[in-house]
Amino acid sequence: MGFTELAIKKKYVTFTLIALLIIGGVGAYFNLPKSENPGFIVKTATIITYMPGASPDKIENLISDKIEEAVKEIPELDYVESTNKTGFSLVKVNIESQYKDLRPIWDSMRRKVNAIKSQLPSNSIGPIINDEYGDVFGTIIGITGEDYSYAELEDMVEDMRDELLTIDEVAKVDIVGQQDKRIFIEYDNDKLSEMNLSPYQLQQMLAGRNIILSGGNIELGSERIPLEPTGDYNDVEEIKNTLISLPDGNMIYLKDIADVREGYIDPARAKMRVDNKPALGLAISMKDGGQITKLGKKVQDKVEYFKTQYPIGVNFDFISLQSKLVEKKVSSFTANLIQSTLTVIAVLLIFLGLKEGVLVSTLVPVVIAITFLLMSIFGIGIDTISLAALIISLGMLVDNSVVMAESIIAKFEEGMGKLEAAISSAKELKVPLLVASLVTCAAFSPIGFAQSNVGEFAGGIFKVVALALMTSWVLSLTMVPLFAVLFLKIDKKEEAYNGRIYKGHGKLLLSLMKHKVLFVILMIFIVFLGVKGMGLVPKVFMPKDKKTVMTFEVKMPKGTSIRRTEMVARNIDEYIEDKLKVKPEQEEVSFFKQLLSGGTTVKYKDEGILNWGTFIGEGAPRFTLAYSAELNSPEYIYYLINTTSVEVIKDLIPKLEGYTINKFPDSEVKAQELEIMPVGKPIQIRVSGREMDKLYDIVHSVKDKLRTIDGVEDISDDWGLKTKKLTININQDRLEKAGLSNRDVAISLQTVLDGIQLTEYRKDNDIIPVVLRDKQSKNIDISTLETTKVYSQRTGKSVSLKQIAEIKNLWEPSMIYRRDGIRTITVKADTKEGYTAAEINNQLKPWLDQEKSSWGRGYNYAFGGEYESSTEANESIGAQLPITGLVILLLLVIQFNSYKKPLTIILIVPLTIIGVAIGLLVTGKAFGFMEILGLISLVGIIINNSIVLIDRIGIELDEFNRSPQDAILEAAKRRLRPIFLTSATTICGLLPLWFSGDALFGGMAVSLIFGLAFGLLITLVAVPVVYSIVFNINYKNYEYKIDDNISIEG
Repeated sequence: MGFTELAIKKKYVTFTLIALLIIGGVGAYFNLPKSENPGFIVKTATIITYMPGASPDKIENLISDKIEEAVKEIPELDYVESTNKTGFSLVKVNIESQYKDLRPIWDSMRRKVNAIKSQLPSNSIGPIINDEYGDVFGTIIGITGEDYSYAELEDMVEDMRDELLTIDEVAKVDIVGQQDKRIFIEYDNDKLSEMNLSPYQLQQMLAGRNIILSGGNIELGSERIPLEPTGDYNDVEEIKNTLISLPDGNMIYLKDIADVREGYIDPARAKMRVDNKPALGLAISMKDGGQITKLGKKVQDKVEYFKTQYPIGVNFDFISLQSKLVEKKVSSFTANLIQSTLTVIAVLLIFLGLKEGVLVSTLVPVVIAITFLLMSIFGIGIDTISLAALIISLGMLVDNSVVMAESIIAKFEEGMGKLEAAISSAKELKVPLLVASLVTCAAFSPIGFAQSNVGEFAGGIFKVVALALMTSWVLSLTMVPLFAVLFLKIDKKEEAYNGRIYKGHGKLLLSLMKHKVLFVILMIFIVFLGVKGMGLVPKVFMPKDKKTVMTFEVKMPKGTSIRRTEMVARNIDEYIEDKLKVKPEQEEVSFFKQLLSGGTTVKYKDEGILNWGTFIGEGAPRFTLAYSAELNSPEYIYYLINTTSVEVIKDLIPKLEGYTINKFPDSEVKAQELEIMPVGKPIQIRVSGREMDKLYDIVHSVKDKLRTIDGVEDISDDWGLKTKKLTININQDRLEKAGLSNRDVAISLQTVLDGIQLTEYRKDNDIIPVVLRDKQSKNIDISTLETTKVYSQRTGKSVSLKQIAEIKNLWEPSMIYRRDGIRTITVKADTKEGYTAAEINNQLKPWLDQEKSSWGRGYNYAFGGEYESSTEANESIGAQLPITGLVILLLLVIQFNSYKKPLTIILIVPLTIIGVAIGLLVTGKAFGFMEILGLISLVGIIINNSIVLIDRIGIELDEFNRSPQDAILEAAKRRLRPIFLTSATTICGLLPLWFSGDALFGGMAVSLIFGLAFGLLITLVAVPVVYSIVFNINYKNYEYKIDDNISIEG
């Protein structure tokens, strides 16, 4: 007894199982973790090392080079890159995309880096390894309080952080914009001289006063008791009252010769502002497996609680609230899914009639519910990818039930009983429908198995489509026959296929099969048009993300102090507040609009900026996977801006960029929408080589060439202009005669300029460095630097700097970037509207290839940006295509036990390109990664429909003993409605996704809609004709009788 017969005869068990599965699916929907996008693993770790005062080339050679060599031993390494700035090394370790379990790799990396620590300079700090670089802080809260000091605000924020960490879903809470605390001991050099005291002597006395060492242990009988001598500082007053021994034997308090105060690192490394006010931020990341919507609700509840606990004047602003965006996106896509489901059901009812339409359409919500249940079992969450996959599969999953229902009805009309018709149809169609479903699943498999970030990002499409189609196949063999037997009332008809459409279709086929040469020429012409059409479609890897969030980056010239950068940021903040900020006053939205959008439409009275966060000296915390923050850049400002609508961003971009450029002509600016995948500027050319001046020359010529190409704007490079550097050329003979060493010079200058750390002061849970520095450190210029005293660390004697050294101005790179150990400068540029990076790269590449021959050995170039990301993604898909093709071919051979029948299907596949080309050109959509997926998926659907048609030809030949000529035409007639319905339901189901304007899936929907529309003609017309050509079936003198009265003649 087959399971179809079992499902019918054990109907109460079947009903119970279906009901339980539906209930489970509904429950799964509400409990599944929800997110905007499924994301991907960031396979990057960072290694940061500080060496105060060291130039970029010293950082490169003494630190980064050694770390790079160590991590190159990691077998899973893709590439290593380093950024070398004054006093700062950042090494990024990037692992190849196929690796998912990174913990063993990072452990290996730690061991290798720790092994070379002893080779790094003794005065370096680190290396500090961060293997959680990919953590996303989707919630960022800005806290301001204009009536409170920074210290008071900091204390409140630290308490809030501790409170937020009690939330179950919270993994980490970082404080943004927090300044490092310092205890400053600022001396007056003249006063020290009066007392015959040198900064070095003061340093030694203070360092010796605050030593925290164990006193050892003492054994008393059977007890072992530790000894802890006191002597460390307990508060700032104690530091002020430290007794200093003068050379004449007298004692004096430290506070009498120096100012002692608690403060913050100066100049600051990074700052944060919110809505034109100084601020601190709380960045919150979620635990793995957490629910972002639950986290968002709990965080918002905590903020409401904070408002009742903290004084009036402390304000809270959500600069980023990922849960809100997720709820909006999921609600919108759920609305699209419901609209698509209703549309598909409506199409079925219209074309199948009420009885058969209800039978088939019942399958749709049941499949969706069971798919949600299976998603929970396989660990697939609800996000835009999984919901879009369900929408895409709606029409395809109807195919199995339509074919099954049509077969049952046809057999009943031919005289079989209902039960016999149901069992016979299931037995006949079980394997063909399985093969057809597996072929469609296989067509989606390249993205499911792609070894790349986009494979991880979009791989859920394959999983969800496969689950939905296989569920549909099972239900078409169980639920559909059962419902047909129990509920379907069928009136026996005599002539079911004699309608006008069937006759016209038969005439067209016969005409084409009588003129096969003309048909072949037409096929070739269609393929040619399709290829040419695709050549006219603009190529873009990924569109921008359509959210009510935008970013604005401002880069001042390299070497700009953070004080000037902060001044620029304040100025732009004031402009935004005065000209662009609007009040969050909402207007009422019509019920119809809310219904279509899933209740996500929000309309404000005025269009503009709602709130924003300003990050000075570095980027924002990683609030989305596609974003990677700039680190340790005093010249850098990053704005994270929340707007009233997606549409207003186009108006805001020129306003922000125009104002900033006019006000600060030396700045580089870029305002843009968020990215879906991390690409950066679309045009990037990496020029690599050893010698810096040569690299600068090559880069200069590349930038000049880019300026001559239409469509290119905002040309820059990541090294920037060389910056000023003061070099102290020490006369070694004079140095020795003065009884000094190079170390004496370095320490004396560091004490005067930046200060030198003496010891550490412990306050509560904080360890605060105690820094000794000259009071005049902020007012040093060239003339005062020359008269700065250099003290001997051994004798305390001093001479002025100009007596032993000459100060010279030099120019050096402010940053040295290396990729795989080779110095590399990346030229970056944007494209103007209407142009694509692919077009620009195609124009630039021949020139680069020609120029490269004159660069000399060891100098090379490579394209990055959109080209690199697109190539990596497409290659990861392309690597799976041969396997996919072999699987599909194997399935076809298994199904047909023939080579000619699969050949028939393969020959019509190239025709599918014409529909995609026309669709993209008509709608103005670009051809990108998701559209490639649409094209591959389209091929699977066309093959699916072709299998059903060719299988029917076999049935007509074997079971009804028709001639080959009759069999082809009869099969085409009997499969016309099922194939039409499959295409129509899929097309109509995709319409809401197209009309929603979704950035990611809009183009893919267009590819499938237009591709299926033309694919319908291909399947119903091309497959029968190509079959007749492959099997050499002659229609020259053929006459086909549709019924007793009508015939089609050649």
